[in-house]
Amino acid sequence: MPRDDLTTRLDEAIACARAGGAYTLEAFHAGVVMAERKGDGTPVTATDRGCERLIRERIAASFPNDGMLGEEFGDEPGSSGYRWIIDPIDGTFSFMHGVPLYTTLIGIERISGDGGRGKGDDGEVVAGVIYAPALDEMVYAMSGGGAWHTVSGAEPTPARVSKTPTLAEATVSTTSLDYWDDPAGWLAIDRACAHTRGWADAYAVLLVATGRCDAVIESNVHPWDVAPFGPILAEAGGLFTDWRGRTTAHTDTVVVSNGLVHDALLGLVGADH
Repeated sequence: MPRDDLTTRLDEAIACARAGGAYTLEAFHAGVVMAERKGDGTPVTATDRGCERLIRERIAASFPNDGMLGEEFGDEPGSSGYRWIIDPIDGTFSFMHGVPLYTTLIGIERISGDGGRGKGDDGEVVAGVIYAPALDEMVYAMSGGGAWHTVSGAEPTPARVSKTPTLAEATVSTTSLDYWDDPAGWLAIDRACAHTRGWADAYAVLLVATGRCDAVIESNVHPWDVAPFGPILAEAGGLFTDWRGRTTAHTDTVVVSNGLVHDALLGLVGADH
């Protein structure tokens, strides 16, 4: 039986994430990572750029008509109706400091408007991968295909969110107050939930998708920071929105949760955004 377009692309996304992640490990384990500052003040390394270049080359070889959007090399239009959204190292700060919680992120967006030739803000991310190379841990999903979790190459098992019923009982993570324009918003969440933690970047979302954390809330994000989250959380039984409750990767805020505490979190941050 022939494989459908999305399944084939998800298989390649998994392979690309593993290949890109493996590329990052040489510099990570060497422990000497030189970085420069981009225009927005965030760090970037030669490994970020090399990893994204490797992933783009693989995608172009397998799906030459697909578009691509990446953190380091921008938008490359396509004509197939699909666009890949790539973050080669999500958590460059962790990567630079030898902390194994950085990830490689790939989302596959189905474009509904312009066939993938433009920005694709009207697209829907329908498959995605979060891969933590230094831990060899991955969660992935596609719409209608379930969410799956694998560690150290073991057979994948279903990824499911927690059943924590209320925010007062929940553990909520954010990467850092550095990214909050108004830290008072985070303090309100801290008072409302049982525990807060700073598990870094997209790895915290992997924890939510596998039931080990109840929610993540972030500010000042970009599409490549969040692209895989929608299909992964939906298939794992949770929710992904921005602070206004919109289910789009084209936003600068994100709430990821087990679904049961989502409305409470939106109630604390959504009104002003």
